Amino acid sequence: MNTRKVGELEEIKNLREVWTHEAREFAMWLAQEESDRTDRENQRAGRSAD
Repeated sequence: MNTRKVGELEEIKNLREVWTHEAREFAMWLAQEESDRTDRENQRAGRSAD
């Protein structure tokens, strides 16, 4: 199963337009991305998150 997300890159001149509050928005997004990445790596290695 392919779970890759494909999108178009675009320049963002002001990151506050995407994440208006660093702690509530950016940090949460970053933590979720790390969790998703770890889950994918575990799946590839045949390990369960249980």
